[in-house]
Amino acid sequence: MKLTFWILGITMFSSTMTGCVVSGRSGNKLATITIGALDGEDYDRIQVSVTQQGSDKPLFNQEVPKGPAIIAMTLKPDTYLFGLSYFKGNDQILSTGFCGDADKSSHTQSVKPGANQLKIVVCSPEGKPVDDASVEITPVKKQSVNAEKGLALYNTQCAACHGDVGQGTSLGASLRGNCKTCGSKDAFIKLTMETMPVSNPGSCNEACATDIAAYVFTKFR
Repeated sequence: MKLTFWILGITMFSSTMTGCVVSGRSGNKLATITIGALDGEDYDRIQVSVTQQGSDKPLFNQEVPKGPAIIAMTLKPDTYLFGLSYFKGNDQILSTGFCGDADKSSHTQSVKPGANQLKIVVCSPEGKPVDDASVEITPVKKQSVNAEKGLALYNTQCAACHGDVGQGTSLGASLRGNCKTCGSKDAFIKLTMETMPVSNPGSCNEACATDIAAYVFTKFR
């Protein structure tokens, strides 16, 4: 039987930051989640869901494109139900939901502190397991208190233009990697105070801008 491999890194120590992140208190850490392509299968997008055991509301339930794709969620050590559905146009061609009871048991997994390797079975509409897919969740640095505050501010004041993972949109530049408009942290704070958000420039005071800078420079540098 071929299995889908999920590698989760939810750690109790610091590591190198590699991309999109989310955070939380009580031991939650930032994590970059990269979904690799499923070789040999013709699809254009994946529906990914993660639900904490005992809840009927997914923590994450979103479509991502084929190929390397970055998503973000908050996970803490607990038990989760993982779901993957692969689509070609309007057709659902592969899914964890197509699997029989024997394979469905692999979809509920306990996530522990540290790196986790979970094996999740994905099946064809006939209920047959398919080739391996991969999802890698890489541990990254824990956010500072300012960065945690900055996350909430970023989501309400910045994400609409700069993207929920800092990737940029038609309304605002990318804040990831070698951001040409970011400059130093001090310059970023000054620019944010004077010009952001575009809907109400100057409304983000020094404390607000400092917290957002802490988040951006922790998340995207």
